[in-house]
Amino acid sequence: MLFQVFIIVSSLMLNCEAAPGRAPAVESFVEIEVEQKPERSLGSEVLFNLEQNSNNKKAIKSTAHAETQISAFASWNFSTIMGLMIVLGLPLLSWFLVMNHLREKAQEQSASNIEILSKYREEKEHSLNDNKKDEKRKAS
Repeated sequence: MLFQVFIIVSSLMLNCEAAPGRAPAVESFVEIEVEQKPERSLGSEVLFNLEQNSNNKKAIKSTAHAETQISAFASWNFSTIMGLMIVLGLPLLSWFLVMNHLREKAQEQSASNIEILSKYREEKEHSLNDNKKDEKRKAS
């Protein structure tokens, strides 16, 4: 029983420690470079800067918020992982202990039932032997 609990806890620890070390298959420094032509103004047209659109600002804020949420999960340390394992492990540990106690109790009851049955058989054999002896005495 103790060995099974040890295996479960050690496998949880190994899996939790390896998970933050995973990285994407393509590194972030690999990018496609696009050649940009220099901007030339002809003088009469109206120039628009489409990069500073208000919708673009909202999109940048939402991506920044998503990146902070992802980095919050990536910054788990050993104490956080151990706390999570304790929270998940305590119910399992209590369940294993209760099941072990119930199994031992059932084995004790089984042993006591076997003892009572053996005593009953001995008494029955003894009474049968006494009856046979009485019949032999009566017959002779």
